[in-house]
Amino acid sequence: MFKHGLIAGLLLATPALANTNGALRVDIGAVDVKKGGKLAIYVYSTASTWLKPDKRVYGKIVPVTSKDMTVEIPDVPYGEYAVSVIQDLNGNEKIDMDWFPIPGPSEPTGVSNNAQAGMGAPSFKDAKFQFAQPSLTLSIALES
Repeated sequence: MFKHGLIAGLLLATPALANTNGALRVDIGAVDVKKGGKLAIYVYSTASTWLKPDKRVYGKIVPVTSKDMTVEIPDVPYGEYAVSVIQDLNGNEKIDMDWFPIPGPSEPTGVSNNAQAGMGAPSFKDAKFQFAQPSLTLSIALES
């Protein structure tokens, strides 16, 4: 009888520990309202999938409505992630590039930690963060 009571007590004591999901809130600044389009917010979990929209683990697309916007992605398991944001002007849900005269995105973009591009895209290493709380707010400023 004591053994069953101990197990039941442990099961009753663990629900708070069992909740390992939370909400990611992304505050996006410098949205170009005049250009319109939609914001594509993508969450990645590995360097090998980073900035490959078809390999994202979570994503949300919302219409551009103001210069500063907040988008929430609920029910994300705790873990290590990086976020990219694209102001998708043509609706293809990916980053479009200009190749001449200097290679770079042709649409406003930003990533978590406001990681900067060097010779190429910002790295997953520079954009990643640990997510282990019920709610986390990231601030990302778009750059054209």
